[in-house]
Amino acid sequence: MEKEHYTFVSNNAREFVKAHTTGDKEKIQQLVSDEVVLVEKENKLFARIDSSGEYEWQLFTKDAKGQFVDWVIQGHEYDGESKTFNIAIREFYLDSNGEPESPPTFLYLTFKLYDNEWKINSLAFDV
Repeated sequence: MEKEHYTFVSNNAREFVKAHTTGDKEKIQQLVSDEVVLVEKENKLFARIDSSGEYEWQLFTKDAKGQFVDWVIQGHEYDGESKTFNIAIREFYLDSNGEPESPPTFLYLTFKLYDNEWKINSLAFDV
């Protein structure tokens, strides 16, 4: 499964990174499953992972001081038990002075197959 579906999942990951760093809510909506709810508030876009709102991640802010530069897949795996595909992504940003932001931002995406289409059913950030 990992070798067979890596191309599809990595392309969807690329599309997600592009969409979340530009605030393209419509594209993000196409890439996520119904388990991820997009919420807009105070010029920011959030992804809510569960209905309680306990797991809410900021995807985009119009007031960002940093600038997105690049990204790279740091790792990936298919979990046969949960039938999910996990991708770890490192995102690179420059601060307002043009210096690399530190610590780096890591994005973790979990994909699941829905009607022959890989969709993001969970995500998390780590810095």
